[in-house]
Amino acid sequence: MKLAIIFLIVFILSTTLFAASNSSNYEIYVQKCSSCHGLEIIEKKQKTREQWKETIKRMEKYGAKFEGKQNQILEYLVNKK
Repeated sequence: MKLAIIFLIVFILSTTLFAASNSSNYEIYVQKCSSCHGLEIIEKKQKTREQWKETIKRMEKYGAKFEGKQNQILEYLVNKK
């Protein structure tokens, strides 16, 4: 019984932390990506982690200023639903 309660607490905390982290990543994504184009273009796309990395690098070549937030943007893009 104690193990089940501990598991439940860990599950709830990890889910809450993931949601908070993804929310923060979303805010960074909106801030950095919407300055050049509409987000609906990005939201429709489904890519692998490697494909999103390449997209982020390409956007930097076009002049996007991610200011060290590439990983947060990548995490949002990979985990978006």
